[in-house]
Amino acid sequence: MKPTLIINPTGSLRTLQNLPKMSKILFKVIPFDFIHSYVRPSHAVRLASYLAEKGYECDILDLATCIPFKRKKILKKFIDGYEYFVFSSHFHHYSTIIEFAKFCKDINPNVKIVVEQFVGSFMYKEVLDKHLIDFALIGESEKPLLDLVSGKKLSEIDGIAYKKNGKIYVNPKKPIKDLDSLPFPAWEKCKPIHFKYPPRYSVLASRGCPMRCIFCPESRWYSYPRFRDPKKVVDELEILSNSKNLVGFSDPNFSISKKNVKRICEEIKNRKLEFSQLIARCHIDFVDIEILKMMKSAGFTDLYVGVESLLPVSLKFLNKTKNPIGYIKKCKMLLRYSNQLGLKVASAYLIPLPGQTKQNALNEIRFLKQYSDVAVNYLTPFPGTPLWNKMKNMLITRDFSLFDTLHLVIKSHMKKEEIKEIHDYARPPSQSLKNYLDCIPIPAL
Repeated sequence: MKPTLIINPTGSLRTLQNLPKMSKILFKVIPFDFIHSYVRPSHAVRLASYLAEKGYECDILDLATCIPFKRKKILKKFIDGYEYFVFSSHFHHYSTIIEFAKFCKDINPNVKIVVEQFVGSFMYKEVLDKHLIDFALIGESEKPLLDLVSGKKLSEIDGIAYKKNGKIYVNPKKPIKDLDSLPFPAWEKCKPIHFKYPPRYSVLASRGCPMRCIFCPESRWYSYPRFRDPKKVVDELEILSNSKNLVGFSDPNFSISKKNVKRICEEIKNRKLEFSQLIARCHIDFVDIEILKMMKSAGFTDLYVGVESLLPVSLKFLNKTKNPIGYIKKCKMLLRYSNQLGLKVASAYLIPLPGQTKQNALNEIRFLKQYSDVAVNYLTPFPGTPLWNKMKNMLITRDFSLFDTLHLVIKSHMKKEEIKEIHDYARPPSQSLKNYLDCIPIPAL
């Protein structure tokens, strides 16, 4: 059998290796923008590492590190060498996946195109029915992809959708119960094409989130929370321990389990690990002063907090918390305390939301900017979320390449000029340009 290629549609190329055994797979990462090309595609790396551990030849093509006008030329070189092309994808990769799938099929009709992550989990009916996609993986991709490349009968594979005789079949997903059964990511499998990577990595402590925010697809994708053994988490961290490395936890909600946070922090301290930055995403409802102290003492430098809003009516609409008033009070207290501890905080803020006006949004951002960097995101109804069901009739575009929270895709009660003023106040154009320039990839020599 030929190998498998996992493709990161946001971008980078993988140098082929002759690994032992059976089905060769190419993981593709689709190119999104320069900022994304600056980060290793951790999901693709973990998926490729899982297949390699099981004895299947598998490579990564990270198109994010490829000069845009050369992507198809590079992709063409791989088309005849692989049996499966697996696209790791967010919603904004949709158009690129469809374009690349057609490009591949035109050259080699026998290559099998697989989509996973968000497009695979929530848009499988559309891609299978309308486009040249052979399989969609639903939920966690490791086991269904392994079953697919090993030749298991499609009807017996959990978490896959496929088309047969004009009919779409969908097999329910089955979450991985034991995350410790997954191998450590083989970062060496991912190599850049035209731009080299900075020392940035991610570590996984858990999957899943108990919250049901109506705009977030992650809890629908990964299902209920499951945790890795804290010692194994820190074993993985220890491999990356370096005063020059930036490491972020990829968990949607790192602080769900206070017990696990404590054990991870204790292990980091006991092993005296060092990083230039250590970052985690947290939900206000699952953070307290004790957790902040533990994280600070263990060497955490940054927190990413999805504040979204400081208005009760907006928080209720988002289903962000069961107690909006308590959430707002706690949020303000924790931001102040993080500032006192020396923890750098990035606050995510959503517009436009019910109850928001230009003035109250500016007031809220003004407060947040006292204690954190503020990233204003546009409310985006992703397929598969309750927000999609509420707002799909309010879309002003169905161009999914714009579904990246950086573009307004819904009708708003606020004027465009007001929305732009709010966005620019949080991060003035001059600062946005600086951040962009800071993230331009370094040419690979």
